[in-house]
Amino acid sequence: MPIIKYQFNFGNVYLTSGGLAQSTTSIFKDSVRCTTREGEQISLPFKGFTSIFRMRQFENVTVHNVKAIKSGNCVFGGGDWHDIKGEHVGICVDGGLYLVLGDRGLPVVDDDYMKPKEREPGQVVYMSEFRGN
Repeated sequence: MPIIKYQFNFGNVYLTSGGLAQSTTSIFKDSVRCTTREGEQISLPFKGFTSIFRMRQFENVTVHNVKAIKSGNCVFGGGDWHDIKGEHVGICVDGGLYLVLGDRGLPVVDDDYMKPKEREPGQVVYMSEFRGN
């Protein structure tokens, strides 16, 4: 089974099928930040990996902050990490998240994801005008 390197704040967490890799711990446990197709930000527990063929059967989400992937089941040995960039496709099944892997075993990039627009700055209010000074 593959292992992914997920960036949480300023550190990395290693996730595999069923959640955290054996030799890692994290405050947030195994939750992964996602965006639904409606633009809602959610966190779901990471359950594992699935094939590209299941994308049409379940609700798709965009997975953020996946930085690298490695085949095998050992975090610090056994193979090389493959750095990956971009936002990736995941599916929601029974309240959990499965990362979609393509033919080569790499996560599928979500080409349809558009970053939300930045909010316009708020109105500046001078308190002296309201105090009547």
